[in-house]
Amino acid sequence: MGVIRTDLWLEKSEDVMYWCKRLEKYFPEASAVDIYKHLHAHGLYAPSSRNPETPVPQLDKRIWYTVKAEKLKLKKSWQVPKVPVFILPADTENHQLQRDYNGKAGLSFYDKLFLFVSAHHDEHEIRSVFIHEYNHVARLNHYHKTEDEISFIDSVIMEGLAEYAVYDLLGKENTANWTNYYNAKEISYIIEKFIRPYQTLKRSHPLHDRILYGQQRYPAMAGYAAGYHMVKSYVKQTATTWPELLETPSENIASLAQN
Repeated sequence: MGVIRTDLWLEKSEDVMYWCKRLEKYFPEASAVDIYKHLHAHGLYAPSSRNPETPVPQLDKRIWYTVKAEKLKLKKSWQVPKVPVFILPADTENHQLQRDYNGKAGLSFYDKLFLFVSAHHDEHEIRSVFIHEYNHVARLNHYHKTEDEISFIDSVIMEGLAEYAVYDLLGKENTANWTNYYNAKEISYIIEKFIRPYQTLKRSHPLHDRILYGQQRYPAMAGYAAGYHMVKSYVKQTATTWPELLETPSENIASLAQN
């Protein structure tokens, strides 16, 4: 499986439920409605609540070719199995998406990957969001843990690895906005105050997402920013390369990372 021609889906219908109906075979236990709710929560386009007649955002067909080319380059070096990639419009009314990710997003599973993008994203932005999400797929296939076994520190390091991959392949100027939210002293504080004490929390715990994304009283994108710092620090000290890095236990990376 490769980059699915979802551009043809968009040409055939502007109904988001039509797209989700096509996705049911990739989610055997979920309905189109369930799929829509899950994908929308992670950045998928939804009809405007203010103007329901607003047309679906159009995407440049070159996006599909850009992603396909990047996938071919990384599949072998990261040793990733075949997974389908779905490219769909992003939710332009999601304010956090606009602030933290410049309006683009993705969602990854060990066996599939989704990208939510808009027409204004240039080639480097498309490549960066794909690299980030594809790295998640690689990590999930190299670092064998069940959903119930994944801990908070696993999530933190997974996000750090993914954005470090963007840094490694495209340079600092193409990393996400949140990599620049904090200086070294602030990152050190976040790690000691909000990351290390909660390393073993499971994904089902309410604090997992609150700290990871910086919701409520927690610093914005706290888990992401800390993970990125930890991975960069670990690589600097160990010179570990891909795909070894994809197999390194999260706890090893976190314990060796300097504040």
